[in-house]
Amino acid sequence: MHRALSKHEGDIVWFSLKDPGCDYYAVPLSEPGCPRFEVYERGEFKGVCQLSIPGLHNVANALAAIAACRRLHIAYDILLPALSSFGGACRRFEYKGRIGDVTVIDDYAHHPSEIRATLTAARTLYKGDIWCVFQPHTYSRTKALWNDFAKALTLCDHPVLLDIYAAREKPDPAVTSQGLAADIPGAVYCASFDEAKAMLLTKLKPGDLLITMGAGNVYRLGEAIVDE
Repeated sequence: MHRALSKHEGDIVWFSLKDPGCDYYAVPLSEPGCPRFEVYERGEFKGVCQLSIPGLHNVANALAAIAACRRLHIAYDILLPALSSFGGACRRFEYKGRIGDVTVIDDYAHHPSEIRATLTAARTLYKGDIWCVFQPHTYSRTKALWNDFAKALTLCDHPVLLDIYAAREKPDPAVTSQGLAADIPGAVYCASFDEAKAMLLTKLKPGDLLITMGAGNVYRLGEAIVDE
């Protein structure tokens, strides 16, 4: 990155969760639930920020927002409370509702790194079993990242695979969700939303978390379950 920016003539502002020498630096505080972290600007402590959304990746997002706000001379006593009240973007760990004592969340994650971040964040918030209904997005991505998807989905207790959302692509008979499910210990493949819904309604138990995940239309499954 330093090499890529070497010819840039304007100011460069750096932020990090690991390098205290950066312009903006966050020190996550090890507490369960949504992240809480100390904020440092050029080595000077500026305050503590409590987020309302989970995940260490959101600490990085918040720190980037802080850096941008400070370039606009927004004071910390304004920006820190604003970050604390931010409920997250649509389809990013979005609360969809509850069915009994089961919480239903939707997330746009469609890359292995995003899946890992989302499931890791979920684990800090919920003590019950985590059900992840994943709808792979495009045949080419599923094929290219097959092993990474299989590994990432082991972070939940119950992986459920739906058919691949083709988007702009033509079906590839050699790449299927059935095949991917076979490579994930304990995973279940469902051929339709109705099949997945029926299975989940018989398996979910109080305290569980259900996450619908993917960049396609999988969010509709969570909505249908909440409306049940």
